[in-house]
Amino acid sequence: MQGQTYVAEVATDAGFTNIVFTSTASTATEVRLPPVLSNDTTYFWRVRSTNICGTGVDSASFTFTTRPAAGHCPAGLSLIDGFRDTMDSGINGWTTDPVSGTTWNQSTARPFSGTTSWLAVDVTTASDQRLISPAIALPVDLSSLLLRFKQDVTMEANGATACYDGGFVEISTDNGGSWTVIAPTNVLEDFYDGPLSGGEQAWCGTQPYTTASLDIDSFAGQSVRFRFRAITDTSVGSVPHGWYVDDVAVVGCGIPVLLFKDGFEGP
Repeated sequence: MQGQTYVAEVATDAGFTNIVFTSTASTATEVRLPPVLSNDTTYFWRVRSTNICGTGVDSASFTFTTRPAAGHCPAGLSLIDGFRDTMDSGINGWTTDPVSGTTWNQSTARPFSGTTSWLAVDVTTASDQRLISPAIALPVDLSSLLLRFKQDVTMEANGATACYDGGFVEISTDNGGSWTVIAPTNVLEDFYDGPLSGGEQAWCGTQPYTTASLDIDSFAGQSVRFRFRAITDTSVGSVPHGWYVDDVAVVGCGIPVLLFKDGFEGP
């Protein structure tokens, strides 16, 4: 039978007695699921077609497993650092751009831990302030790679769902020659608050320190740089505060290394 439209179903069991999602009939050959799935869970899915003659039979079922919650790993694996900077031991290869017109600096005003964090002030003039990480080799032996950092945001919001001033993160795989915004769909913790006037999704408003987690697994094995961009307009700012960034890390799931063995086992 020639299918004209298709319906996909997702369930928690092979018998499809607990269906958690059913798509509308469509000619599309892919489906984007709404946020109805749990982390670190195996799901079953199948498809059936329809045409003018009626509804076809269900296809064979297939499975997929969702990734663990950000900062968690499946059983047998541990969260391992691929990179970490607590911002308490100097510049460590971080740079700012442009040479003038940026307020990014290492501040002692409001660190999350230790004594220092990076701060871009939410100024009352138009600015595009950029903080660039050192080159970071993303490990290939860790899965579910994340960029994680602590952030404290005091930047001018535009109502409840948009931003006049705000910050977001970009990534470069060619040593800063070009940059790509890390998409909102890759933000797994502390989701963006809304778009800036240029359309970029950003964090804004007022929030004390939270953990932001961004999925960077597709870049594993590459040398990358991250760029934290703070954009402001010509109206209200939040001087002397703005976007505080602390404890930047790349983490992933891997097999923990056995550091010690007592050696007292019997013969």
